[in-house]
Amino acid sequence: MADNSLGERLKTAAAVTGGLSAACYVIGLLVVNIHLRRFGYYSMSLFEVHYVVAGILSLVPVGLGWCGFALFAEEIWEAAKGWKLVALLIGLLLGLMGSFVVLVLQGAWIEGLPFGVRFVVLIIAGFFVTLYPAAAAQSATRLLASNVYRKEVTVSGAVVIGLSALVVVGGYLVNFSRSIYGEIPATLGGGQPRAVRLVVKNEVKASLAGLGVPFAADGRTSERVRLLLATEKEYVILTGKEGSVGIRGDAVDAIFYEPR
Repeated sequence: MADNSLGERLKTAAAVTGGLSAACYVIGLLVVNIHLRRFGYYSMSLFEVHYVVAGILSLVPVGLGWCGFALFAEEIWEAAKGWKLVALLIGLLLGLMGSFVVLVLQGAWIEGLPFGVRFVVLIIAGFFVTLYPAAAAQSATRLLASNVYRKEVTVSGAVVIGLSALVVVGGYLVNFSRSIYGEIPATLGGGQPRAVRLVVKNEVKASLAGLGVPFAADGRTSERVRLLLATEKEYVILTGKEGSVGIRGDAVDAIFYEPR
């Protein structure tokens, strides 16, 4: 019995770990490409560890929000009786609506705030936008299992609930990518560009200079540039506020990482 119980627990743990890893991968794929899209670049590689890391990073504000709620959850539920429970539910609904307005309708406003304020906004909004899908999934399950309404009505209701959950979660991921992920250092798995100098082959120097990569007049070493992404096949550097250039890996002889 003990061996069987242990085996079942290991299987469950493996399934949960695999599911979380897959979820982090998909979330990270979205976060990274939303970030790269700002510079006109897309990452189409299917197997990238930094996708999983980006997914985990995007869940940090959400986790902090839930941890903060958990500290006071017991006291809140014990005190939430009668009209206080109604007030609590209304407060949660208003929090969700406020998060929708901030994340979906006023997302550009967040980018203008100081980093610390942005992070706090996403902690609060992350809690509400993940609270909603959990409640939405439960409601959708009840609708589909209900015999009160016609099947067409219940399916339509489940679809509406699911789509609205995707909207608020998508708004969170877009804002995390645009306002937080790009300022996390690459050494921590974030998307902040690194200052580097490239030593390129002579035959590609003229082409790169024509695309906006600055070089010293008499050398193959570039001036200080910002490295957006490095893969096995290419280096992607920023040439301006919005543009980027991809350089084949075999065209670079060396790369010097500037100290911070």
